[in-house]
Parts: sequence; structure tokens; C-alpha cells
Amino acid sequence: MGGERRPPRVNHANSYARAPLANKRVLVAEDEWLTAQELTTFLRQEHAVLLGPVPTVEAALDIVREAQPELALLDINLRGQMATPVVRTLTLRRIPFVLITAYIARDLPDAAFAAVPRVPKPMDERSLRYAIGLALRSHSAH
Repeated sequence: MGGERRPPRVNHANSYARAPLANKRVLVAEDEWLTAQELTTFLRQEHAVLLGPVPTVEAALDIVREAQPELALLDINLRGQMATPVVRTLTLRRIPFVLITAYIARDLPDAAFAAVPRVPKPMDERSLRYAIGLALRSHSAH
């Protein structure tokens, strides 16, 4: 016992939980103030580089083109306009994304959205973390 060396104890809980988002550029496209603030707070706690939040399709597309996000969290309906152009651009650029939406799968405007990780509104952090993990894993496999 006296001669045995034990490896140092390391608490990986915080570093592991934050590792997937730390220093990643994350677009937030959300027109509801409270949801945008919740996402902003979450991303700051995860040490992500926040791009937004932006409330319109046009602003989201500008960020995708100019800032090249590594992940996007977006509402499918931004100020009454469907975010389909944003989703298509993200898909073409192979940028993982998560839909934050009150829509259920059968009500999504495009059947292709049904396979995208989704977080229902009102959202909770556990569902958000799970959906982000799915989005990042599915894109790293390609």
C-alpha cells in the first residue's frame, strides 16, 4: 500500500459537459426574447462563441455566410417567415443544427425536417443538451 501510486483524481464532470461547445461558433436564430435569452445564457455557460441571437431569416443567413458557425440553434418560424432557407443553407454547408420549435414532426413545413434534432418549446436544458449531442455526432460521422 505504501509504495502504490494512485493516479490523481480528476473531476471530468464540468470539463466533459462543456467540451462539445467550448469555443465553438454557435448561431442562435430565435425571435422569442425569452427563448433567445435562455439559449444565450446556456451557451455562455458552455463557453461557446455566441453568434446572435438574431430574429430573422435574413440575419441568420448573413451570419451563416459571414461567420461560418459550427452549430446552429434555430426556431423554424422567425417573425412569421419559415426558416427553410436557413435550414437548406446549413445543410448544404454541412453545419449541424437543432430546431427549437413548438411544431410537432407532422406539422413541420418540410418532411426533411422531421429527421433533424428538435427541442420542443418550452425547452429544458436536458433536451437541449441531448439534441445538440445528436446534431454534433451525426455530422462528425459524415
